[in-house]
Amino acid sequence: MSTTECPIPVDTPGDYARGLLDLLGARDPLDVMEESPSALRALFDGLDDATIRMPEAPGKWSMIEVAHHLADSDMVVGVRIRMIVAQDRPPIVAYDQDLWVAKLRYRRAALFDVLAQFDVLRAANLRLARQLTPAELERFGVHTERGGESAGYLLRLVAGESSASPCPAVSSWPERDREARADRTSNRPATRSWCAGTKAFRRNRRRACVTSHPHASLPLRDGDNGNGRRGPCAGISDRTAERR
Repeated sequence: MSTTECPIPVDTPGDYARGLLDLLGARDPLDVMEESPSALRALFDGLDDATIRMPEAPGKWSMIEVAHHLADSDMVVGVRIRMIVAQDRPPIVAYDQDLWVAKLRYRRAALFDVLAQFDVLRAANLRLARQLTPAELERFGVHTERGGESAGYLLRLVAGESSASPCPAVSSWPERDREARADRTSNRPATRSWCAGTKAFRRNRRRACVTSHPHASLPLRDGDNGNGRRGPCAGISDRTAERR
């Protein structure tokens, strides 16, 4: 008796990932990724240590936590892409970004170390990405929750996340892996760009809106900032629903 192999869906985004891809639009993902480290660094200019470690609201991430998430997210995506290129359909294991933030003590990290980590990892990932052939970009691994994801698709998601305004409203961002919960709680992706977030931040430093997801990691969700008003951090405040 013959058996029929069930095909694996590849690069099929849920609402969260689709929002990131919409943020990227038609831009070259590698160009966006290259610009992100300096854009993130600029958001911290002139801020004191207490400000970057203060969550915008209970349950939200602080600026330093969002930056740390972005740095660790590049580490994870870099490993995933390397496995996809070198191995046949490797498993991609999801992780809980909120647990990483809490258990790995993101809030205590030195800003210099976090930004340096992001710079180095992003440069290494770009160096690899620029060498990949079209066939290698189409290779995919199998995510434990989202199905097949190709190397090229992961690069587009990273670039989309980098397009999001990094505001500390990122609560518990990403995905890029908790898409199932994100899909149930929000339908509209955030539309603010890094530039928009930076300008809004400069106009109102008291809000210290530098927390995107990350990684705000993701992803961003289109929502308010917890008090009914939308601000520069809107959209990144709810990275909660994403397991990467």
